Amino acid sequence: MFDFGNANAEQRKAIAAADGPVLITAGPGTGKTYTLVQRAIYLIEECNVKPESIF
Repeated sequence: MFDFGNANAEQRKAIAAADGPVLITAGPGTGKTYTLVQRAIYLIEECNVKPESIF
């Protein structure tokens, strides 16, 4: 099971969204970069997405 760390509910939804692209908009210091990094890790570990196909 994936460890979402201290992500809030909205961040968890964005991290676990595996179908298609996700647009994340928020103010400065709200965890956008953290969320995107966790999403990449989630896609690699949980969805078996190849890293080279993410970016």
